[in-house]
Amino acid sequence: MYPASATFKNSVLSDHIVIAKAEVWNQDQKLATIEVDKGNVKIDVKSAVRRSCQVNLMTARDSNNLVPDNDFDTLSPFGNELRLYRGIRFQNEEEEYVPLGVFVITDKYFR
Repeated sequence: MYPASATFKNSVLSDHIVIAKAEVWNQDQKLATIEVDKGNVKIDVKSAVRRSCQVNLMTARDSNNLVPDNDFDTLSPFGNELRLYRGIRFQNEEEEYVPLGVFVITDKYFR
């Protein structure tokens, strides 16, 4: 279990604003932070791959296009990883995130 503040733990039990983000990493280098529109994380303790995810990532229209053109682009499924976080935006506008896991990018679907 990942650490979270007492405020976070109390807020989860009542109405709260959910936020999520994904960080794209290659080895020890963070390449990008991307807002998550929606998604899910599946946990299966009996599977060889314990956690898997499907996420919809959002980028601003004026930001760099993240659709991979080659094997070295940010979201290319050749070695980069997603670190997913779920969080809460508190009434005072502060945010707190808790890690959901590290996921190897294996597939890409663009709509």
